[in-house]
Amino acid sequence: MFRQDGETIVNRLCAELHADELDTAIIQAYFRIDEKIRLPFLRRLIQEVQNHPTEVAQPTPPNELEMKDESLSIDEQVELYRQQLLAEKKRGSQASSAKESDVG
Repeated sequence: MFRQDGETIVNRLCAELHADELDTAIIQAYFRIDEKIRLPFLRRLIQEVQNHPTEVAQPTPPNELEMKDESLSIDEQVELYRQQLLAEKKRGSQASSAKESDVG
Protein backbone atom coordinates (compact mmCIF):
# COMPACT_ATOMS: atom_id res chain seq x y z
CA MET A 1 0.00 0.00 0.00
CA PHE A 2 0.95 3.61 -0.29
CA ARG A 3 2.73 4.64 2.89
CA GLN A 4 2.33 7.99 4.61
CA ASP A 5 6.00 8.91 4.10
CA GLY A 6 5.67 8.09 0.40
CA GLU A 7 2.68 10.40 0.20
CA THR A 8 4.70 13.17 1.84
CA ILE A 9 7.49 12.70 -0.70
CA VAL A 10 4.98 12.80 -3.57
CA ASN A 11 3.37 15.95 -2.14
CA ARG A 12 6.78 17.65 -1.85
CA LEU A 13 7.69 16.63 -5.40
CA CYS A 14 4.36 17.87 -6.74
CA ALA A 15 4.76 21.16 -4.89
CA GLU A 16 8.25 21.60 -6.30
CA LEU A 17 7.00 20.89 -9.83
CA HIS A 18 3.90 23.10 -9.36
CA ALA A 19 1.64 20.13 -10.05
CA ASP A 20 -2.09 20.66 -9.70
CA GLU A 21 -4.47 18.41 -7.74
CA LEU A 22 -5.07 16.13 -10.72
CA ASP A 23 -1.35 15.61 -11.33
CA THR A 24 -0.86 14.80 -7.67
CA ALA A 25 -3.83 12.41 -7.60
CA ILE A 26 -2.53 10.61 -10.71
CA ILE A 27 0.89 10.10 -9.16
CA GLN A 28 -0.57 8.94 -5.84
CA ALA A 29 -2.98 6.56 -7.61
CA TYR A 30 -0.12 5.11 -9.66
CA PHE A 31 1.86 4.24 -6.55
CA ARG A 32 -1.21 2.71 -4.88
CA ILE A 33 -1.27 0.02 -7.59
CA ASP A 34 0.31 -3.16 -6.25
CA GLU A 35 3.88 -3.42 -7.54
CA LYS A 36 3.23 -6.95 -8.81
CA ILE A 37 0.53 -5.77 -11.20
CA ARG A 38 1.70 -2.21 -11.95
CA LEU A 39 4.17 -3.04 -14.73
CA PRO A 40 2.08 -5.75 -16.44
CA PHE A 41 -0.94 -3.43 -16.29
CA LEU A 42 0.97 -0.57 -17.90
CA ARG A 43 2.49 -2.83 -20.56
CA ARG A 44 -0.97 -4.19 -21.42
CA LEU A 45 -2.43 -0.69 -21.56
CA ILE A 46 0.33 0.54 -23.87
CA GLN A 47 -0.06 -2.55 -26.06
CA GLU A 48 -3.80 -1.96 -26.39
CA VAL A 49 -3.29 1.68 -27.33
CA GLN A 50 -0.65 0.73 -29.90
CA ASN A 51 -2.84 -1.99 -31.41
CA HIS A 52 -6.00 0.12 -31.57
CA PRO A 53 -4.98 3.80 -31.83
CA THR A 54 -8.00 4.90 -33.87
CA GLU A 55 -10.50 3.37 -31.45
CA VAL A 56 -9.45 5.61 -28.56
CA ALA A 57 -11.62 8.67 -27.98
CA GLN A 58 -10.22 12.15 -27.51
CA PRO A 59 -9.42 12.96 -23.89
CA THR A 60 -12.20 14.50 -21.87
CA PRO A 61 -11.15 17.23 -19.43
CA PRO A 62 -11.51 16.21 -15.77
CA ASN A 63 -14.39 18.59 -15.09
CA GLU A 64 -16.43 16.96 -17.84
CA LEU A 65 -15.57 13.51 -16.46
CA GLU A 66 -16.96 14.52 -13.08
CA MET A 67 -20.16 15.82 -14.65
CA LYS A 68 -20.63 12.64 -16.72
CA ASP A 69 -20.52 10.19 -13.86
CA GLU A 70 -20.31 11.40 -10.29
CA SER A 71 -20.45 7.81 -9.06
CA LEU A 72 -16.81 7.23 -10.09
CA SER A 73 -14.27 7.47 -7.31
CA ILE A 74 -11.43 9.95 -7.63
CA ASP A 75 -9.01 7.10 -8.36
CA GLU A 76 -11.31 5.78 -11.10
CA GLN A 77 -11.60 9.25 -12.64
CA VAL A 78 -7.83 9.69 -12.47
CA GLU A 79 -7.27 6.33 -14.13
CA LEU A 80 -9.74 7.12 -16.92
CA TYR A 81 -8.15 10.48 -17.58
CA ARG A 82 -4.65 8.95 -17.41
CA GLN A 83 -5.58 6.38 -20.03
CA GLN A 84 -6.95 9.10 -22.26
CA LEU A 85 -3.80 11.19 -21.87
CA LEU A 86 -1.59 8.19 -22.68
CA ALA A 87 -3.61 7.58 -25.85
CA GLU A 88 -3.30 11.24 -26.84
CA LYS A 89 0.46 11.17 -26.23
CA LYS A 90 0.79 8.02 -28.33
CA ARG A 91 -1.14 9.62 -31.21
CA GLY A 92 1.14 12.66 -30.97
CA SER A 93 4.23 10.45 -31.12
CA GLN A 94 2.89 8.62 -34.14
CA ALA A 95 2.14 11.92 -35.89
CA SER A 96 5.69 13.18 -35.16
CA SER A 97 7.19 9.95 -36.46
CA ALA A 98 5.13 10.18 -39.63
CA LYS A 99 6.24 13.79 -40.21
CA GLU A 100 9.89 12.90 -39.66
CA SER A 101 9.72 10.01 -42.11
CA ASP A 102 8.16 12.29 -44.75
CA VAL A 103 10.95 14.87 -44.38
CA GLY A 104 13.75 12.50 -45.45
